[in-house]
This record gives sequence, C-alpha cells and structure tokens, in this order.
Amino acid sequence: MGRSLTLKTNRTSQFNWVIAFAALNGMLSEFLLAHLMALTWGSIYKQYALTMGLFVLSMGFGAWKFRSSQAALRSLIKILMASIFFIVLAFAFTWAHSQHLFSENILLAQLILILVLGFLSGAELPLLEQIQKQLQPISSVSQVLIWDYLGMAMGSLLFGFYMLQAWGVLGTLIFICCLHIVMIGWLLLGQLPKGESL
Repeated sequence: MGRSLTLKTNRTSQFNWVIAFAALNGMLSEFLLAHLMALTWGSIYKQYALTMGLFVLSMGFGAWKFRSSQAALRSLIKILMASIFFIVLAFAFTWAHSQHLFSENILLAQLILILVLGFLSGAELPLLEQIQKQLQPISSVSQVLIWDYLGMAMGSLLFGFYMLQAWGVLGTLIFICCLHIVMIGWLLLGQLPKGESL
C-alpha cells in the first residue's frame, strides 16, 4: 500500500512538470509564430498583436472542444504529435517564402497555421486537467493552473531573454520539437496502461 501511494505521488509530481512543459511549449510556439510573421511581413508589434490575438482566440475553441474526453491521454499524445508537424510546417512556409520559393497566399497559410496551433495548444489544458484528476482525484483546477502559469512564465522569459538571441529561430524550433517528443515519451512510458495502445 505504501509503495503504491509513493509511486502515485511520484507520478503526480512528475506530471506537474509535464503541465509546465506543455505551457512552456505553447508560449514558445506562440512567440515563435509571431516572430516568423514579423520576419515575413515586418511591423513586429502588429504581427505580435495579430498572432497573439488569433492564437488566444483559437486556444479558447480548443479548450471548449476538448472540455471532456473519454480518452484524454490518447488525445493529448495525438495533439502533441500534430503540434510538432504544424510548427515545423509554419517554419517551412516562412523559410520557403524567404527563399522566394513560395509567395502566393503565404499570409493565409500563416494565419491558418496560427489558428490550428492555437487550437491544439488550447486543447492541451483541459486534457492535462483530466489526466491530473485521474492521477489525483482530489486535485483542483488551481493546481493545474499553477503549473500552467509557471510554464508560460518560463517560456516568455526564455524566448525573450535567451533562446532567440542564443539559438536563433531554427534552434528554438528544434527545442520546441524536442520538448514535445520528451513529453510524448514520458506520457507513453509513464502513463499509458500496459497492454493499451494509442
């Protein structure tokens, strides 16, 4: 009994970090998308305002759509995988445009990608909350939000004061993708019941 309680407590405390890393990744993705828009269209303030507004709006739709899910863990893993694909696609569109390989409808493509990534990012929080409740039935929304806000703060500070200057756009993109992969691995290894598949 004691060992079972200790394992559950360890999994819960580890899962808190997954919540923080998901928020960190969401914030980094939001800033990276805004930066890619600014690289393409200039006017950094307008592009950041446009990106943040659309991203947050679509996060609301994602949170509403996934407010309850029978398979929260599977849904979260699939959302993290899709997020990797779409953030790489956003970078590829911007790179192709900078190389004059693709110029038509680039703004429309970027706006759609912002909406899709915002939707996926918004879906993460309710799914994380549902998984947290499975791990710790007495947990409250505020426990999830504390770790979510911590991750967002870390993402804002890292992007603004270190990552973009030290690693550039490509390095930041690689970090985001790697962190997604680490979270997917942890969820698969640490949370998915034995014998079950996605």
